Amino acid sequence: MERVESIKKLLSGKTDQIKAELKQKMAAASRSMAFEKAAEYRDTLHALDEMETEQRIVDFDPEIRDYIGYASKNEFTTFVVFQMRSGKMVGNTVFHAELPGTDDDNLMEFVIQFYGTTTRPPRRLYTSASLGDAESLRRFFTEELGVSVGIHTPENARDASILRLCTENARQELEKRLRQQGDLPA
Repeated sequence: MERVESIKKLLSGKTDQIKAELKQKMAAASRSMAFEKAAEYRDTLHALDEMETEQRIVDFDPEIRDYIGYASKNEFTTFVVFQMRSGKMVGNTVFHAELPGTDDDNLMEFVIQFYGTTTRPPRRLYTSASLGDAESLRRFFTEELGVSVGIHTPENARDASILRLCTENARQELEKRLRQQGDLPA
C-alpha cells in the first residue's frame, strides 16, 4: 500500500515527501555501511530531479522559441540557450565567454554570433534583459537570415518560469566555471 501511495505522489508531482524519505534512507544506508544501497537511493533522487526538470519544460505550444539566460561576474559571462520546438526542449546549450562590455552589449553580441551560425532561428526569442537596439537585431534576422524573429521579455508565467530556469542554469554554470578556475570557494 505504501508503494501505491508513493506512485500516486510521483504521478501528481508531489515529490518533496518522496525525496525526503529517500534522503533519510540514503543516510541510514550510509551509516550502516551499505554503500551500494545508499548509491541506489542517490541515483533515484537524481532521476527524480531530472524527471521534474523535463516536466517543467514541456508544454503544448508548437511555436518555435528560444530563451537566453545569462550570468556574469567581472569579465566572465555564461550564456544558456533553451530551444523549444513543438512544446519540448530540444536544446540546452551552454557558452562561456570573457567579455569586457556591458551585459546588454554582451548579450546583443552573443545573439548575433549564436544565430549567425544556426540553421533555424526561432520565431520568438525571450530574454530578461533589453537587447539594446532591438531594431538592429530584428534587421539582422530579417536581412542576414531571412526570417522575422520577435524579441521579447516574458509576458506570461510560462515564459517567465522557463527563462528563470534558463538563467539559474547560467548562474550555476558560471559558478562552476569560477570554482574550477579558483575564483570561488568550492
